[in-house]
Amino acid sequence: MVGKLFIDGLDAFSEYGIFVEQYGYKALVQMPSFKKLSSTEWPEYDGEEVDLSAPLLDSKTFSIPFCITDILSASDLFEVL
Repeated sequence: MVGKLFIDGLDAFSEYGIFVEQYGYKALVQMPSFKKLSSTEWPEYDGEEVDLSAPLLDSKTFSIPFCITDILSASDLFEVL
C-alpha cells in the first residue's frame, strides 16, 4: 500500500493509515457522458444525423472509497481537511 497514494506530498498509507479500496479509482478514469448533441432528422433518410464535429463532455460527480487502518493517524488528516 505504500507509495500508491500521496496527499500533499505525503504517503497516505504511512502518514495517515488510509488507502483506496480495490477498484476505487474506477470512477475517476471512466469517461463522462456527452452533453446534448445537436442532431438533424432528414425526411428523405432513415434515422437522424448527429453533429460530432465538436463534442463536449458533461460534468461528472464521483467518490473514491478509502479504507482506514489507523483511526488515530486518520484523524490527523480529517483535521487538515
